[in-house]
Amino acid sequence: MPLSIVQAWTGSYEKLTADVPTATLFYLPVLTSVVISAVIQMSFQAFFFLDVRKQPFYEPIGSTFVFGEGVPSFEGSVLFMVSNFQYLSTCIAFSVAKPFR
Repeated sequence: MPLSIVQAWTGSYEKLTADVPTATLFYLPVLTSVVISAVIQMSFQAFFFLDVRKQPFYEPIGSTFVFGEGVPSFEGSVLFMVSNFQYLSTCIAFSVAKPFR
């Protein structure tokens, strides 16, 4: 596919700004939003991890573990689905505002 056809979903901002970007990656508002987002995501994952164990269909994994083989588990499936949803929602949240485009 030619490069000229590929476009971002969010598009570019309407006009350029004269604001100079921060000289450091450790900018307090950016770090605060990332840390708060990580805490919220970890709390949701902990909730779902513990909640799936209370469900009537839950069966714990046996003690036989063979390295290299996949181990199906309710916890792993729930965390996979929740973390994928969180990843997509975080990408959308951080691409909406003006500085992150």
